[in-house]
Amino acid sequence: MKELCGSQAAQQNQALIAFELEVASVKLDRFGWSGLSQAMKDRLTADWVDVLSMYDVKEVKRGIGECLSSKPKTPTEYEVKAAIETYRAAAIRRAAPDPMPEPERVEATPESRARVAEMVAELGGSKRVG
Repeated sequence: MKELCGSQAAQQNQALIAFELEVASVKLDRFGWSGLSQAMKDRLTADWVDVLSMYDVKEVKRGIGECLSSKPKTPTEYEVKAAIETYRAAAIRRAAPDPMPEPERVEATPESRARVAEMVAELGGSKRVG
């Protein structure tokens, strides 16, 4: 049953991605969308779904929006994918913790050096087994 739900969710995501292509295409009249044959629309849609189906439709919409804000033409599926990947990389950088600061170096005092020298002298005469 779980596989069926996952498959249904994947199919629904693919259908929504196809819908987003059509919306973007109609908005900007990509390829003269309304004049294309159904076979051509199906092919273009299949290409988009092949490239973008691994992403949630919200990411696809955000990617389309990012592409449109940088140049006012309907983006290719690869431009949308690049926009999604760029957004994800930025989100990972924002979520990453700040690098750990270098520990403060403490200089040895004459007293601590003398103590270390005493411990070494004590251990120097012992025999180690093992």
